[in-house]
Amino acid sequence: MKELEMNSKLISRTAIAISLGIIFSMVKIFQLPFGGSVTFFSLLFISLPGFWFGIRVGVIAGVIAGVINFLIEPFYLHPVQFFLDYILGFGSLGFSGIFHSQKKSLMKGFFFVAFLKFVCSFISGVIFFKSYTPENCSVFTYSFIYNFSYIALETFMTIILLCIPKVEKIFEMK
Repeated sequence: MKELEMNSKLISRTAIAISLGIIFSMVKIFQLPFGGSVTFFSLLFISLPGFWFGIRVGVIAGVIAGVINFLIEPFYLHPVQFFLDYILGFGSLGFSGIFHSQKKSLMKGFFFVAFLKFVCSFISGVIFFKSYTPENCSVFTYSFIYNFSYIALETFMTIILLCIPKVEKIFEMK
């Protein structure tokens, strides 16, 4: 594996992307009653370091963003739930560069990492939030609908944004 060179470009762009992701995570377009919200493209910004600098930097940036997100709104039921939602869920956003050599790579990468984040949230919901499941409803169905509702909506909005050619070019590394 190629050794990663830490330089001012990597550090500053990663810090700015994390900061914008955290700031935009506070702009909630829609919030579900028990948590989960559609934000103003916060997941896109948190996924950018992985797209720009590769998976290792992206995962570290995602974990940092997850921990900061937790510190701003601390909520957890169990250490494993904390790990699934904040460490693994946000860290998975770092895989955004996996399609880097393909056409529409940012869009494909973002869709992929949004799916990974959904999987982490879904598993967390099934294991730790089953007490919120309404009667006569499967915990799997409830966790799917609950987590899909806000992650899919933010993903859909972000994909639409990335369909604008000039927007995608803004996020390309130069």
